[in-house]
Amino acid sequence: MAAAAAVVIAAIPAFGTQFYLLPLAIDFALMAVALAPLVLTCGFIIAQPRIGAFGLLAVVYFAVASNIDNVTTYDAVGVLDASLATLLCVGLAVVMFATLFLETVAYASRRFCR
Repeated sequence: MAAAAAVVIAAIPAFGTQFYLLPLAIDFALMAVALAPLVLTCGFIIAQPRIGAFGLLAVVYFAVASNIDNVTTYDAVGVLDASLATLLCVGLAVVMFATLFLETVAYASRRFCR
């Protein structure tokens, strides 16, 4: 569930960073300044023990979704489509894990002994 929440919440800052801040970056220093707010915020969240997984998932989502490359293509529809597909896949994985995998070790051992 944390992955689904991370994709939903991180999609907006990732979209803003990719389509509003990164086009203004013409060299490495400006790119670092453009990426700093999102990456530092995710780093701060990762440092918190209770919500660290959320920050890690958000920064991994941003790294995959932004597709930073030498020749960057700015395709907003493609990014939104990939974000929706990622969200649906994470939701499908949550449903599969909830239905296929056993919840506790005690339940698994009782079922195995039976």
